[in-house]
Amino acid sequence: VAVVVVLVQVEVEFVLVVLVVVLVQIEVVVVILVDHE
Repeated sequence: VAVVVVLVQVEVEFVLVVLVVVLVQIEVVVVILVDHE
């Protein structure tokens, strides 16, 4: 059971990291587009 909990925690952390990276990329793209306009 402990192993499953650890795996779930790792998956959640990985998903959060991916979401943060995606949001940062989107924010950078928006800033670049706004700057060009």
